[in-house]
Amino acid sequence: MDPGTVEHASPLPASRGGFKSAKPPPADPFVHTRIHFATDRKSHPDKTTGVGFGAERGDKLVLGECEVSFPLDRRPGELPRPTIWKLEFKPDPKKHVMLQKVVTQAEQVFYDGIKAKLDETKGREAFVFIHGYNVSFESAALRTAQLALDLKFDGAPILYSWPSNGKVAAYVVDHNNAVGSAERLGAFLETLAARTGAKRVHIIAHSMGNQALCAALDRLSLTLGGSKVVHHVALAAPDVDADQFRQMSKGVCKAAATVTLYASSKDLAIRASKKVNGHPRAGEPLVIVPGVDTVDASAVGTDFLSHGYFSDDRSMLEDIYNVIRDVPASQRFNLKPASTTAGGYFIFR
Repeated sequence: MDPGTVEHASPLPASRGGFKSAKPPPADPFVHTRIHFATDRKSHPDKTTGVGFGAERGDKLVLGECEVSFPLDRRPGELPRPTIWKLEFKPDPKKHVMLQKVVTQAEQVFYDGIKAKLDETKGREAFVFIHGYNVSFESAALRTAQLALDLKFDGAPILYSWPSNGKVAAYVVDHNNAVGSAERLGAFLETLAARTGAKRVHIIAHSMGNQALCAALDRLSLTLGGSKVVHHVALAAPDVDADQFRQMSKGVCKAAATVTLYASSKDLAIRASKKVNGHPRAGEPLVIVPGVDTVDASAVGTDFLSHGYFSDDRSMLEDIYNVIRDVPASQRFNLKPASTTAGGYFIFR
């Protein structure tokens, strides 16, 4: 089923004996969304979804599809989950976002499925979401589906999930795993366009996921011969060493048509990363380099760490929506230009 549609039960036939048929059951009180995924996590059986993925590194890239359900009364940016504060001990599809099914697929089936989805659309576009540090496969799948739904994306939504431990204490392990996934991520991005006929591939990377993405695009830029492997790239709260990002930015810009970097001075997670690593991150303070539209998103922090603003805040979602639709930063109504001695950037109004 296409993202954003609701399954309705078929009406019962009229009774031949003159009696009225029973009323058809009400429509499901939730929305079904399907996403594609590629992951280099190690797989394991899961009682709920059939297939699960943990924190360990796998020895190959696993491909497949996920089905996610959303309650009908959910607001854009929200990912309602059970909370002990409301005495909710298990997910309810009427109230919570739920990962309903995970199915692995052979390469041919996977890429044919994306191609078939693209054949139904005008623009033949796909977007790839790359999650950050301390994120499980399930949480990453839910976030990918939420972005597809809230961005009203007419194309193929895809999750690339690297082996994050999903634990706060595993920062160093996650960092190494993110860097270690760069080569497979780069190969996947090249294959995606080649085997599906996608005209434009967009990427949204969050936090430490930018480690893998920037390294992957920098490597690809050496072999692309001037062609662009992706169209729009959104680097949200990038947990990447600022000096390393400056060095890699040339390669990233060669591999992508446009690059937007979102940073926030209120991002406590990035501040903590700066202390752990001993060097500033690209996500805070502002990093301004040629070819990258840097956006100060300090005004739109939403979660208690102000680290998930890229997907929680309506104005941020609208800005990413406009990025994907080729609206230049200078023409986006929610941004205003600003400048420093390092160059120009944009700030949320």
